[in-house]
Amino acid sequence: MSEATVQEYAGGSVVLYEDLTEIERRFEEVEVNLLRQNYILTRSIFADRAKLVEKIPHFWAIVFEEAPEEIDRFIQPCDTDALNTLQTLHVSRFDISFDVPDVGEPRSVSLTFTFGENSWFEDRVLEKRFWYRLSRTGYTGLVSEPVRIRWKEGKDLTEGLLDESCRLFEIETDIKKFEKHSKQNHGSPEKLNELKASRHTLVEKLEHRLKSTQQDAISFFAWFGYRGRNVSAEESAEVVQNENENRRKHKKGRNGNGSADNVVLDEHEPESASHKVPLVIDSRELDHEIFPDGEELAVAISDDLYPGAVKYFTQAQEKDAVQFSDEEEDEDGASESESESSVASNAPATKKLKTNA
Repeated sequence: MSEATVQEYAGGSVVLYEDLTEIERRFEEVEVNLLRQNYILTRSIFADRAKLVEKIPHFWAIVFEEAPEEIDRFIQPCDTDALNTLQTLHVSRFDISFDVPDVGEPRSVSLTFTFGENSWFEDRVLEKRFWYRLSRTGYTGLVSEPVRIRWKEGKDLTEGLLDESCRLFEIETDIKKFEKHSKQNHGSPEKLNELKASRHTLVEKLEHRLKSTQQDAISFFAWFGYRGRNVSAEESAEVVQNENENRRKHKKGRNGNGSADNVVLDEHEPESASHKVPLVIDSRELDHEIFPDGEELAVAISDDLYPGAVKYFTQAQEKDAVQFSDEEEDEDGASESESESSVASNAPATKKLKTNA
């Protein structure tokens, strides 16, 4: 459709775009509200399920073995034994208030893994939190903070990548704090320069390692180092506020006389982060991201694997039953063949074991 056709049809291309965008926003609001209500309504059911599956040995380890490709492709052979000690998995939409159920961002999520005693790390519980954020550059998605794992000596499955990611985050947090402190007290910049130099050195080290490492060979546990875009809670709140204000102005203009032809928005006003501003990505933010697909994996676990855990567990049991049946048939066929030919075999029957791809 040409620009002229749009103007003739809508009385102004800006108005038409805003009207269509508002429809998309309303669809998104419904989806978000459904996610929020679903979480509230199913909370007690998930609690009952958790109590039940605690009685099933290796339930969550089996679920991860049966994980769909969106998750399985991130699990390396070296991760399997550690994941086999997984005892529980819990997903929480922590920003939702049950006292005020209509507020809170349901797309913000935490994933809590509880492990049994194992040979790889000291931690029994690992929690990874993700916050849903909107940026001034147009980005919308999940951001997080690195979670340190206390590896046993010589057992770091990430080969130091996670520790370096955590250290970088700590340095950058110190830089922000020191910059704020320096502005207030006009302190010496020496410490700040030292921190920035340490950051520069660590970033170069991480970037060099990542360039020489295949992404599909990085451990699942490096996911705990995912950070995402650098979008603060303050920036996200500002973007949401500006977007809501623009929506109110647009609605007020529409309701003034009911005519779309007379609706004119100030082209200099802040625009919607998710619909109006072209997405601007600073590729440097990804150069030292040790797990670039961290958001994708978090969503796959929280929205698919976790709610569908019983389904994946059942699939695994059905596969085992079929496999066992096939093996019995093979053994019976072999016995008949041996009886007919009067040939004795000294080799014991072996059962196939499930392995991760």
